[in-house]
Amino acid sequence: MVVKEGSFKFVLSFTEKTAFWRTELVSSKQELAHYTCQVCESIFDRFDDLKEEIWRAIVKFILTIVELVLKGIWIWGTQYNFLHNATHDTAPDVAPQILTEQIRHFKDVGLLVNSPYFCVLRPERQIDLIISLDFSGGNPMETVVEAHKKCEEMKIPLPTVVVSPEAKKTPKDFYVFKGVNTPTVIHMPLFNIVNCKVEDLSKLREKYKTFQGAYSPEMITELMELAGQNITNNREHLLREIEMVSKRTTHQN
Repeated sequence: MVVKEGSFKFVLSFTEKTAFWRTELVSSKQELAHYTCQVCESIFDRFDDLKEEIWRAIVKFILTIVELVLKGIWIWGTQYNFLHNATHDTAPDVAPQILTEQIRHFKDVGLLVNSPYFCVLRPERQIDLIISLDFSGGNPMETVVEAHKKCEEMKIPLPTVVVSPEAKKTPKDFYVFKGVNTPTVIHMPLFNIVNCKVEDLSKLREKYKTFQGAYSPEMITELMELAGQNITNNREHLLREIEMVSKRTTHQN
């Protein structure tokens, strides 16, 4: 049998064709990778005369960005403000200074406390409960502790967070932090001594470190199971805290 695809072709006899369809998953992946490479090579062959021009364009783009940054013309995180020149009538909930600025500068929250607390802590959002599912590497309590410190500096209501030294190395699966006139914070580390069933969590943290290649299907499945166990194991605790917050806000209103 002859199969044609684009500008390349391959020939399979009846026996080879039968073997091809009966291969195991690993073999199938190898075949797919092989034919994908052939397709890519075919594409590059067609544009062989443009390779130099393409690389020149890429290098020119990179140099342009570097030049703009060095000259202070462009700052990393600069974005066009789509609310520029909007009026208070069309955007009544937006701060006036935002409406007059043509550009805005954004920063990855991971560079601050590695968790987006401050996105939900604006007073107008009236947040009563934060469920913090912590997937960060390293100290599993760092995000909630640092968020509390930053909120103290910025005079933002958040309950006091006090954790024991043991919680940093051998965390449990469920923590609750409460305060007066503050939202309740539930903090649930991904790797903990309950769902992992071990005291030493360092091996799991090293296995799923931030800077590494793509996770395998088996690794993804394991992570999903561990994250799911955190919820199912604490279902009653979560429902109880949600009910308490609901009763508190109803009483206040």
